[in-house]
Amino acid sequence: MIAKIIKGSGFAGCLDYLVNKEGAEVLEARGVRSENHRLAAKDFIMVSKQNEEVKKPVMHLAVSFHKDDWDKITDDNMRDIAGKVIEEMGFADSQYIVIKHTDQPHPHFHIVTNRVSLSGKTVSDKQDFKRLQAIKKEIEKQYPYLTPATKKHPENIRKERLRPNDLYKLELYNYITNAVNKAKDINGLIKLLKKEGIQTELKFKRGSITEVQGIKFFYKDRWITGSKVHRSCSIGNLVKAIRAKNQTMANPPGAKFTTADAVKREIARQGQVVNDTIHTDMYETPQQRFRHRM
Repeated sequence: MIAKIIKGSGFAGCLDYLVNKEGAEVLEARGVRSENHRLAAKDFIMVSKQNEEVKKPVMHLAVSFHKDDWDKITDDNMRDIAGKVIEEMGFADSQYIVIKHTDQPHPHFHIVTNRVSLSGKTVSDKQDFKRLQAIKKEIEKQYPYLTPATKKHPENIRKERLRPNDLYKLELYNYITNAVNKAKDINGLIKLLKKEGIQTELKFKRGSITEVQGIKFFYKDRWITGSKVHRSCSIGNLVKAIRAKNQTMANPPGAKFTTADAVKREIARQGQVVNDTIHTDMYETPQQRFRHRM
């Protein structure tokens, strides 16, 4: 289960977007005329005007489930979960509407509620994200049969929904991870990326020609640091990933193999990672070291 918060000032635009999705269905509503989303928007606006100190009265919460949970989550489950979220987020005395969507590969629903309660009081949004995540954990305990949510990873992102800059990062990320799977060390990674037309530059610690602290890539006429591509593409994480992969290949399933701590010890033993600082004794000569700085 994944829960998100979006705050805004326009009820009409929010409801237009949610209700006009193909297959959208109103599951529940309170204090608004749910049979017509434009009338519902007017109801929300009328109440919000009771407290004009609230500049962003729209509270939009999206609750999503795993794509394998279509047969596990019912409309009644969604209503129960929505009710728990609404109450524990402090909107028990507010108008709300719950809308189910079926336009994505995963089941999900949306809650639109009013940060101005029916009595005209402001519903606090202090630490709302933190509170929502705590509620999410409680709900997951209540529904243990649902597939646990995982952090969104680049391989799971839908490309058609990305902005140009994010698509650029995803493309570069794919090149880098493919090279990691083939490389034996950072030097090999650099060579593999060069074959794809991607230039790599290592950032050395000030005053040193042997300790590397960062990495950046030149792709499609621009430079970008590894950590901005994705956290797994920082220099420390790249070296760890390559070493861990090589260690796993040397110790296939069934063989006696230690934990990640042993991998770190192996890296440290070879003098190439100390507190995520990379030492370039992996290069054969000083000339090779300087070549990667250019």
